[in-house]
Amino acid sequence: MQVILDRFDGCEVGHEVHLRTGIPGLLQPWVSLITEASVTPDSWFFVDEGKRLPFPLKNWRHRHEVKKTSNETSEILDEIEYSSGIHLVDLLLYAPLWSIFSGRAAVYQKIFGSPSDTNSK
Repeated sequence: MQVILDRFDGCEVGHEVHLRTGIPGLLQPWVSLITEASVTPDSWFFVDEGKRLPFPLKNWRHRHEVKKTSNETSEILDEIEYSSGIHLVDLLLYAPLWSIFSGRAAVYQKIFGSPSDTNSK
């Protein structure tokens, strides 16, 4: 599944994210609105909710959170709720949606490194 970022306003309430997603040649628009955001000394999160979703999605809510777990490490959490309105379709969507998010761990690792990488520098 391909995802192209067309617009990213930021992570504050009222900001929008515009994507195109799907298989190459058949990309569909996806627009999400940031509806919640918070920063504390130990965590940061924001929630995006689908405003214009690709077929067959009818509902989308994604909470992104980074939580401090120690002085040197953090944990990245994704809570995703979605629905097409048809349970069987929702089950079939799980694998392609999972593929979008599963690749992010390697990107984060490359950008931020691991605690052992940080300690050795």
